Amino acid sequence: MRCIAALSQTLAVAVVLLATATTTPATAFELPDIHNLPGETFPVSGEGVSTKAAESVVIETESGSRATAEQLQLTMKLEALSALGPIALDFINVIEPKTKSFCNTEGDATGVVLVTGEYHVVDTKLSPLTAALLILLPLGGTTTFTCGKLKLKVTGTLLLNLNVKSAEEVTSFGTWPKCIAKGRQDTTTYFNDAGTELTKQLLSANFGLGAEFACLETKAEVRIVMSKMIEFLF
Repeated sequence: MRCIAALSQTLAVAVVLLATATTTPATAFELPDIHNLPGETFPVSGEGVSTKAAESVVIETESGSRATAEQLQLTMKLEALSALGPIALDFINVIEPKTKSFCNTEGDATGVVLVTGEYHVVDTKLSPLTAALLILLPLGGTTTFTCGKLKLKVTGTLLLNLNVKSAEEVTSFGTWPKCIAKGRQDTTTYFNDAGTELTKQLLSANFGLGAEFACLETKAEVRIVMSKMIEFLF
């Protein structure tokens, strides 16, 4: 898996939360944070790997175009007391099913698609408080990967639900991205630091038919193991 240390040097500190078509005002509140324990130092790194199986990871557009992978490897880093940091998603043995062509991003091995970005911890529900990773990906533009003669593109942002309790000291936590329909992610709503609910289709992909809504799904939960104990506060 490619190291993401170099990516962290280019991260913008400001959070840019997207404007929406649907908003619900709420009382102002602070965005969630990730803390390390007293006496511990930064950085803290995390790594998660999905269950390896054919077509166990899927990116699907609203028209039904797909790219599949055998495995998703996720790495992230917490560099300070913060709610954001660099993140990378490595898709392994990626195939475009119609042509059965293996895919790769430029500079990566056959079958490897690397998408880098920046995560922000956000609230998705206020009662009970529920958090997610809002991932701006790819950081700095569009990720293009080649599958034989096809060039596929992914851009936008992605919400990954967090399976973790607030203020609980943990060394790992889970996330399980799901599609609830073609091109529709299971979670598309979150709150900004003003307590305003934002609703927007987040991920976009162009698999040859123009830009479409898209979603990411894994067949099982991905467990992210951290290098040091942390706690989410939300």
